Amino acid sequence: MASEAACQLAMDLRVAAAHTNVLSASPRVEAGTRLDFTNGMTLQMYGGVGVTLYNQSKIGAKVQLSDAPGPIYFNRTSDIPQDRFKSTAGVDLKANDRVDERLEYQGEFATRFRSNAGSLKVSYKIYVCHPALSAISKRAVKSY
Repeated sequence: MASEAACQLAMDLRVAAAHTNVLSASPRVEAGTRLDFTNGMTLQMYGGVGVTLYNQSKIGAKVQLSDAPGPIYFNRTSDIPQDRFKSTAGVDLKANDRVDERLEYQGEFATRFRSNAGSLKVSYKIYVCHPALSAISKRAVKSY
């Protein structure tokens, strides 16, 4: 009867150093509008489309089973899409002098590749009233 230790297989991989440069270009068009409300709120809506083009369609490295005897490496490559369609849509709301909110969608699409991401960002500005900072800002304003 074989022991459990004798039946274990080496499954970890050692990856040799690889140096690959992938160049890309990303032309894009974005359009939007801004609405100013009488209560001081501002709403900006935008959308954009573009592409990203890469100079390679594969990246790879030499790998070896970690417990394999001798320096027996094999090449492992991964396909990457050479061109991706990108889209963006978002809304920015400036509620007042202190609060900003942003809701945004980003998508990337290619053959056998899809990425969707969304984000919500809320910012609250804190104003510090310190005599030393106030004196510095007054001098900065006067110097203009």
